[in-house]
Amino acid sequence: MRRMLAWLCAALLSLSLAASPAAADLTGDGYTMKGRILATYQAAGGEDALGLPVGVESHSVTYKAYYQRTETGRVWWSRADGGKAVPDAKTVRLKGARGNFRDVAGEAADGLTMQRGVIYRSADLDTTSSMDRYILQTLGVTVDVMLNGGSDPTIAGISKVSAKMNAGSGDGRYEPFVTSSTNRAAIKEALTAIATAKGAVVIHCAAGKDRTGWVSAVLQMVAGVPLDQIRREYLKSGWKTYGGQSVKQVWLDRAITKMYDRYDGIEGYLLDGVGLSQSTYAKLAAKIAA
Repeated sequence: MRRMLAWLCAALLSLSLAASPAAADLTGDGYTMKGRILATYQAAGGEDALGLPVGVESHSVTYKAYYQRTETGRVWWSRADGGKAVPDAKTVRLKGARGNFRDVAGEAADGLTMQRGVIYRSADLDTTSSMDRYILQTLGVTVDVMLNGGSDPTIAGISKVSAKMNAGSGDGRYEPFVTSSTNRAAIKEALTAIATAKGAVVIHCAAGKDRTGWVSAVLQMVAGVPLDQIRREYLKSGWKTYGGQSVKQVWLDRAITKMYDRYDGIEGYLLDGVGLSQSTYAKLAAKIAA
């Protein structure tokens, strides 16, 4: 009797599911959204949170992932990592970047006076997932600047630039970024690559907090971000979790003091110390300033 009842319940459930129509595709003027992308979009708040879709869903065979832009956000889905839906005002997190992937310009709640979507900062890309790599492509990244030298994975459409830097120790940990000619040459390589890139750029070292933290602070200074905001953004960096406290303000402050002592500020540092040309400096400033 129990087996009969169980069979009957299963049969009724099957009929019920068969009778329920699948969620309809979302279509409109020039766009279609469907399947797992649609489900991810709806779970994230749909039009209220992300605006309407823009164009049709794209599919990466290489990364087994799907992607679609919306008016004010982005939606991804992959078999390996599930769905992600992120408003344009936020930065999507990369699973394999130790929590330190974010826009150098900050996010909406604490945005800096910089263009968003131009430069991203990250920890090493070696452990990124296939979804992470697809996200980099769909964010429009065309250059990967490796401040640790690096052996990053090859990602179609993204060229790699090696600009290896080395930190010091103690409270003067970042002072060699100012005093070492080798480090200054690497910074010149990194900033030139950023200034001349055709698309967005990702910069990273091993953990995405020290060498990356200094270059990010330099970019923010070029854009005219006040020092108190630069400090707050710098202190967000952690090793394993976004927001984890594993950097020290004194490291940044001592390097900035050294920069002013030697070069009288960011422009002198980059032109006289790092060796950027006036035209490259101007191009960099125009690219990142809001």
